[in-house]
Amino acid sequence: MGKWVKKKLGEVIIDSYAGGTPNRNREDFFGGEIPWVTSGEVNNPEIISTMENITEAGIKGSSAKWIPENSILVALYGATAGQVSMLKIKATSNQAVLAIIPNNEIIDTDFLHNQICFNKQNLLFLAQGSGQPNLSKNIVDRLPISYPSSLPEQRRIASILSSADKVIDSTQ
Repeated sequence: MGKWVKKKLGEVIIDSYAGGTPNRNREDFFGGEIPWVTSGEVNNPEIISTMENITEAGIKGSSAKWIPENSILVALYGATAGQVSMLKIKATSNQAVLAIIPNNEIIDTDFLHNQICFNKQNLLFLAQGSGQPNLSKNIVDRLPISYPSSLPEQRRIASILSSADKVIDSTQ
């Protein structure tokens, strides 16, 4: 077993950013071909399709941004705050969803996804506001992450955890 490293999430990723919501009063912004993730959808372990789509005009007329396939999503506020999902398609999202793009030269995406899920309670502890928790890009980027320095070891661990998750899912 190799050496483990502890860093802040923001140090092992390429970028993290929240999306945006096009103006709902503009019919030409919705109903297009571009998948648009809402925070409620981050309750799903993986996102392979979205309930709503936006148009190219919707992206240009809002702060919505493209999120690459195999990014990690974290719900930032409300009842879903702290929920974590793996985006399996190229999509956009609303402002309540933080996209995390791992630096795959440092950390394996599946391993990082597991680490964020494992640290969900720590993340919620850092959340601000009374009532429902509110996270921010800053809070999520400061989350401490521990990982093996060896990428092959990270991949082996992620594979084992994925197999265990499948067994758990099949027995529920």
